[in-house]
Amino acid sequence: MYIIEIENNGVTELLHEMNPQSLRRVSDCDFTDELDSVDSANITVPLQNPAYANLHELTTLVRIINTRTNEVEFDGRILQISEESMDSSGIITKKVICEGVLGYLCDSVQLYHHYPDTEVTGFLASLLDTHNYLMSWHSPERCILLGAVTVHGDASKTTAQRSTMDEIKENLISRLGGILRTRRNENNQILLDYYKEEDFGQICDTKIEIAVNMKSISSGTDVTGIITRLYPLGCQINAETAERLTISDVNGGIPWLDDEDAIAKYGIKCGVYIWNDVTLPENLLTRGQEYLKQSCQIKKNYQAVVLDLSTIGKAADSFRSGNTYRFVNQLIGLDEYLRIIRRTVNIFSPYQPTIEIGDKTEAVTDIVTQTRNYIAYEVPKQRSEILQQAKTNASALITSATHGHVVVEPEEILIMDTDSKDTATKIWRFNINGLGYSHSDEPGGAYNGEYGLAMTMDGAIVADYITTGVMYADRIRGGTLVVGGGDGKNGSIEVRNSANNTICTFNENGADILGSIQSRSLGDYWINIDNGELTGGYGQTRYITIDATAQITDNDTGITHNGLKVDASAVQFSCNLFSINGSTGTSGGMTFVNHVELQESSTEVVTDAWIDENGYLQTNKAIINYISGYSISNITYYFQNGIMVTGLD
Repeated sequence: MYIIEIENNGVTELLHEMNPQSLRRVSDCDFTDELDSVDSANITVPLQNPAYANLHELTTLVRIINTRTNEVEFDGRILQISEESMDSSGIITKKVICEGVLGYLCDSVQLYHHYPDTEVTGFLASLLDTHNYLMSWHSPERCILLGAVTVHGDASKTTAQRSTMDEIKENLISRLGGILRTRRNENNQILLDYYKEEDFGQICDTKIEIAVNMKSISSGTDVTGIITRLYPLGCQINAETAERLTISDVNGGIPWLDDEDAIAKYGIKCGVYIWNDVTLPENLLTRGQEYLKQSCQIKKNYQAVVLDLSTIGKAADSFRSGNTYRFVNQLIGLDEYLRIIRRTVNIFSPYQPTIEIGDKTEAVTDIVTQTRNYIAYEVPKQRSEILQQAKTNASALITSATHGHVVVEPEEILIMDTDSKDTATKIWRFNINGLGYSHSDEPGGAYNGEYGLAMTMDGAIVADYITTGVMYADRIRGGTLVVGGGDGKNGSIEVRNSANNTICTFNENGADILGSIQSRSLGDYWINIDNGELTGGYGQTRYITIDATAQITDNDTGITHNGLKVDASAVQFSCNLFSINGSTGTSGGMTFVNHVELQESSTEVVTDAWIDENGYLQTNKAIINYISGYSISNITYYFQNGIMVTGLD
């Protein structure tokens, strides 16, 4: 579902692809997108990955792409690379920490400048102009253009040798709130959008509900930011003493504001907030009262492990930070619409993201990318823990049921959330054909709806999730069998014979097979591996046998070497380059057994005869060569620096 691309100097290559047989695979990867924070990703890369040496801090760009939607879900660069490490199995890896493109705004500094009565759009555009000017010389890929702005406010602002990101935080977000987001336009340029909170995200139809797509949830409150007595301060009125404007003149001589209800509950907890652009005490009083009202609110957040059913086509909406969903968990009294403010996805289990919902428990302007400690779901390490957790969850669901309606009809028994099947949205239905559960968002839709959990009279059990300790089965059929990985463990498959002896094992180290392996083509050609011997042939005829029983004695040294023995009716080599001892140009020898050498002889014969004029006999003679015999011997061809230099032994 996810691939990872890296880019160096305009050259793009894959760091991770979905093919499990490819070397371009990472060992682990999770990425986080969070409102008003720099996106982050943590990637573990093994040594055998071809892109291992092409990872460079601050300059290598990283993109994590959802192949189902073609959406780039993480867009950024490598921030930090850890030292290489080796685990107990001998695998060498290095960990790569990445930050999103919003982090580019930390690379530039804004000089001191005062912007009197400047609107948000103009101020933000000026900051980006300065940033882009500094980046354009050597790092043009870090330039960021101004996108959509829906936050408005007209006030004086001052930059003071801080990073561009810190200036946005100090002069905009801390005063006006809002959400920063980045995206790319059709020209692949980065755009910065600045939205009001209510203008960003959407209310989604997907409901997150216990026993449907919510695995676990935890909640917490944060009172560390509460202020019960506020000292509001305005502009500096005395350069020598650093004295600032207060509200004493318009607040009965008292420079602070109290929240009486909060003091009664939490006591006195003082805090100071400075508005450099406020020059009138009455305006400072108004600002202070608004700020104190917000500071006295207890922030509550939830963290949950959910199932993103859109990854398997079971839901219309996927989960995204900034979107609002209805969360329902009757066990903790939760039923309300909440916004996701952080989402963490592991690319190997995208269906199970960890999300944070509700108010943030830390400042939304925290823009430093760092290794975060999440209150995340602890994945059980042992199968017994998985089973026990399922039992515990089932027990909690069943024992917590405090209402329901049991209706006994002539042909079936119904257990529903209302007293009528015409209005029920949740229903257990038990009749002669089986037992099933159905739920629907429409009143009355459950009775005739889809029964996703069912046990029927034909022996079938239908369920989305089955958790068991030991399962006995005649056969398991399906599209994909996956073992290991999801629970943090290596998978293993064992095949045993009737005597309970293991004859085949598939695990993280490969395959270990006791017995034979046979591969057969449709044309009846076959290859068989059995007891250390490889044989091959066609039909019932064996053509070739290969084993490790060869013994050859070196004539020069007398040393006997063991090696590969090939017994074949025919051997055909087709190659572009042949080498001895591993590489071309290296010395070595090749011995051929049963070399036949022919023996040649010659004789002189008369080819013509005649009597000359003097009465003498004259003749013409010729030498005729012929084969007089043969001998059988071994022959070794020696090669030195790639050239055959000698022949017969």
